[in-house]
Amino acid sequence: NSMVQENKEENEKLFEYCKKGMIKEIKEIIEKNEKEKDFDINYVNEKGENALNICCEKGYFDIVVYLTNLENINLNTIITNKDEE
Repeated sequence: NSMVQENKEENEKLFEYCKKGMIKEIKEIIEKNEKEKDFDINYVNEKGENALNICCEKGYFDIVVYLTNLENINLNTIITNKDEE
C-alpha cells in the first residue's frame, strides 16, 4: 500500500527532525499528517525509538512539551533500545 509506505516515510522524516531539534518542521509534519490514519505519532522504529523518546533523550524540552500536549500522544509507551540488547 503506497499510502502506508508514504506515511512510514513521513514518520521517519519526523524522527530526523526530532534528532535535530527542528521544532518548526516537527509541528508542520504533524499538522500536515495528523488526519492521516496511517500516520502514527507513537510510531516506533526498528531501533525501538519513538518521537517523544528521541526528544527526551536529546533534551529538547520545548519539543517534549509540544509532543506531550498532542491529543494522540501515548505517554505510557515503554521504549526498548534494541542497540543495547
